[in-house]
Amino acid sequence: RELHDSISQGIHGIIYSAHSLKQQLPQEDNITEKILEHLLTTAETTLNELRAMILELKPSLLKERGLFEALKLHCDLFAQRLKIRCDLSIGDIHGVTSRQEMAVYRIVQESLANIQQHAEADEVNLSLFQDGACLKLVIKDNGKGFDMESAQPGNGLLNMESRCRENNGSFTIKSIPGQGTRIEATFYDSASSSS
Repeated sequence: RELHDSISQGIHGIIYSAHSLKQQLPQEDNITEKILEHLLTTAETTLNELRAMILELKPSLLKERGLFEALKLHCDLFAQRLKIRCDLSIGDIHGVTSRQEMAVYRIVQESLANIQQHAEADEVNLSLFQDGACLKLVIKDNGKGFDMESAQPGNGLLNMESRCRENNGSFTIKSIPGQGTRIEATFYDSASSSS
């Protein structure tokens, strides 16, 4: 609400002022007009991203939109922000508890945040599918990877592993320097799990 009421309104003010200034320019001032056009485009794009982020932060997003729409929104926003390719594939899944859905969503958020901060990737692939009684989430990037033997897991990886364990799942990560990283979260007996 604070983001919407303060920052969003501030950007609206910038856009309005830029439009007003544009009308006051002499017809022949092409350089200033180009600068103003860039300012307007940047402000409008920022406002659209802010609106998407506000929607994404809403605690009711999963409940209102469902897992697919929540993941799609997050991936689309991530791809736009970083100007990289982010492919999302969701199979025919069933029997997933609301807690498992939340775990999947938070793991995707955490993974993409790690990719943004560390990976230097230009392509990310996410897939969520049913494998027998298991639900599997796989996230791959083509970034710089890291040496798993010498790297110390950060809070992001520990949080993802913890979310899996708390929801009757397992968490694996494979990374090779120069060849990207693959994360796999598997939730067992999703149809009958209620914890």
